[in-house]
Amino acid sequence: MTRVIDELHTASMRESYAFWKATRARKLVDYKQLKAIANEEIARIPECAGYEVGIVAHLPDETGCNWDIKVTRKGDKRAAPRVREAMLPLRAAYNLRADRA
Repeated sequence: MTRVIDELHTASMRESYAFWKATRARKLVDYKQLKAIANEEIARIPECAGYEVGIVAHLPDETGCNWDIKVTRKGDKRAAPRVREAMLPLRAAYNLRADRA
């Protein structure tokens, strides 16, 4: 008996597993909690003084994250990349609850 491997099916399973693996560890939080967490993280970085962010919900991206930030108050322009960098660990750790995403 010869076993035939359906490449399309196995590729789809690999993608599903990768998506599951990327999303399984995220803590679900509501909009207000996530906004507070993000702004607390920014406040810890002296170069980011004056910055404040809001949360924008979207469909899960390739990493499984279902939100991004929108800068609502700006500080020194040179710190903008640092604000975005500070959000990377949070995007890996948190997702918005489904009722807000």
